[in-house]
Amino acid sequence: MYKGRASRWEFTDEWKEKTKQFVNSAFAIPSRPAKVLCPCNKFCNNKRQTKEEVSKHLLKDRFRQSMWMNAGCQLRDEGYQNKFTEVHDDDVDPLTAPFDPEVAVLAGQGKRNGRLWIGDGSVDTATIPSLRQVRRGRKSSQPRVETCPTPSSVAMDQIRAWVEELNRMREEAEAKAWRMEEQMIQQQQLTQQQQMM
Repeated sequence: MYKGRASRWEFTDEWKEKTKQFVNSAFAIPSRPAKVLCPCNKFCNNKRQTKEEVSKHLLKDRFRQSMWMNAGCQLRDEGYQNKFTEVHDDDVDPLTAPFDPEVAVLAGQGKRNGRLWIGDGSVDTATIPSLRQVRRGRKSSQPRVETCPTPSSVAMDQIRAWVEELNRMREEAEAKAWRMEEQMIQQQQLTQQQQMM
């Protein structure tokens, strides 16, 4: 599994190889022959650099966080994959199986005029069933039609998960402190018993 860099100044061979692959692919089809937008933390895709400069910046300053995907894309992808495994057998891989527009409608409730929550524009609108058609023949035992999450609900879910994680860590720390206190009391009792003997 790719781990990236261990620290700011530590470059693994894997990190160098992946960076080299990225730079080569970025310069394979450039918009301007000698320069592309540099995706490092310093320039954040705002300044054009040469191939050598891009390589140096990526090794030194790393990639900008969340440059390639926003949170909504990941959410949509996970929603589609979960609904795909719910509709089809578990042994069918949603990443390698053909795109299923009905599953996309189920995963994100579709949009008006045949637009999809995920994969919009890559699928012929004539093949996309409307939300009404999908709901018409559904039984309670079949996978239900999910509502499209709003960005605020996604943010609130992330905050709730973060707060739950903090609470769990606090409870673990309190339990550990309590166990240590009990052990200290037992040690003191043992030393007192040994001194009395």
